[in-house]
Amino acid sequence: MLLLLHLLTADAAQLRAVLHLGEGGVPGPEMRVEHARVLEGDLPSVPGDVRVVSATGEVLATGGLPPLTGWRAIVTPDGHEAAPSPATRIRVALPWPEGAAALQIGGRTLPVDTDATPWLVAPEPPGEVHVTGSSLRRLDLVVLSEGFTEAERPQFEAAVNALSDHLGRLEPYTQYADLLNVWQVFTPSDVSGIDPTETPNSSGSFDTPFECHYGCNGIERLVCCDTDAINLKVQTSVPFAEGVLVLVNSQQYGGSGGYDYAAAYIGAEGPKVAAHELAHSLVLLWDEYSYGEEGDPNKFISHNCAPEGEDVPWEAWMDAEHPEIGIYPGCSFTNWVRPTAGSCMMMTLQSRYCPVCREHLVRSMYAAVGGPIEDVTPSLDEKVVLRSGQTQTFSAVTIAPRAGLEWEWVLDGEVVSTDPDTFTLDGCGNHSGKLELTVRDPTPWVRNDPDGSLESTVAWKVRTERCEGDPARCGCQHGPRPEALLALLALGLRRRRT
Repeated sequence: MLLLLHLLTADAAQLRAVLHLGEGGVPGPEMRVEHARVLEGDLPSVPGDVRVVSATGEVLATGGLPPLTGWRAIVTPDGHEAAPSPATRIRVALPWPEGAAALQIGGRTLPVDTDATPWLVAPEPPGEVHVTGSSLRRLDLVVLSEGFTEAERPQFEAAVNALSDHLGRLEPYTQYADLLNVWQVFTPSDVSGIDPTETPNSSGSFDTPFECHYGCNGIERLVCCDTDAINLKVQTSVPFAEGVLVLVNSQQYGGSGGYDYAAAYIGAEGPKVAAHELAHSLVLLWDEYSYGEEGDPNKFISHNCAPEGEDVPWEAWMDAEHPEIGIYPGCSFTNWVRPTAGSCMMMTLQSRYCPVCREHLVRSMYAAVGGPIEDVTPSLDEKVVLRSGQTQTFSAVTIAPRAGLEWEWVLDGEVVSTDPDTFTLDGCGNHSGKLELTVRDPTPWVRNDPDGSLESTVAWKVRTERCEGDPARCGCQHGPRPEALLALLALGLRRRRT
């Protein structure tokens, strides 16, 4: 399916909000929308679990939710550790057309208050680490500080730069760096470091901004934090972020991953841990090891894990060219299967995604930016009318990967050019219809793109002069126009009669 790109119109908007589910992460009567903000710029309307409705109940758009319950897990050099961790609050990003007033989820209507929240202290603007464009048209990652005093700000910034450099050497982030933004938000802590255990020690717990601690659910290296505090910081500082990473000021191996946020220590293996855990928060990839329990095949959605005995979404990669891709038992749950025996960083601590996870990352980045086309000239809103002797150059700006894109210009249903960047239309050509431009990324890293995320199509309405006569010379340009010929003929008839 082609993505028809409607570029930033005056009334285009999107909702970024925190959804409170209820105690234990189970949707209940107390489910509500918190910290709602409306930003300029549109999001594609995609099928999902949420309906955006007007005050009268008219459905204006649809959107999806991340998994409402989940696990927190830590990948380790010698294996992994995990524990159930249902989220009580989740961040959502949804289309918000003019007239939108509420969300409908599971048969319940949740009013949305988009008035600005009166914060007691204005949030510090995010710092730019790797920023290539508008956050409305990029996949955004925000890195939060935890357990760093004001004097330790340089150590935090150095750790963020180390992570950014690591991601820059990791495919597909290397080739698709222009589709990604990385931000940092520093929140000073009164103390240095984080709690060594979940249970406060005799001297009392550490007073840190996000209350992160080791020993989550009795697992020594598993780090958990205050999800509500993290959501509030993200919503007030970087509400457009898809991925959230909390960097904890500790040299002790640890971290965790989940759909709401990721956490990682700043020691030697910290960037590898962060990259693995971020894949959960940033693009919803699953762990390719088992938590030791069965999962409900009707409850979850995954791209790199599939219920045992069912069709797998990576079948296109199972060929002689990729002998490592197959069907292997255990993927987050005991009754699910994974694509590789162990050649992916979603299973073991390493710096390589398997082709299946890499494909999903590329698709997710393009889905976040809305396809390869970022802007066009002239505007799509007005019809372009050209007369004899006039020309109009049409152009597009793309969010280009480090490899070539394919361009196709179609005028009135006929391919007229495959040149990149621009196409010039002559006013003498007898066209009255539309000029379409399709830009696609032909990367071999994506074999399955059911939603057309790697394509953008835009269309201009055009009309040119209707020409008669010699096509090579274009009679309307080099000779009298048909109206003039008719007038001369009428004049000649009058003179003959007289």
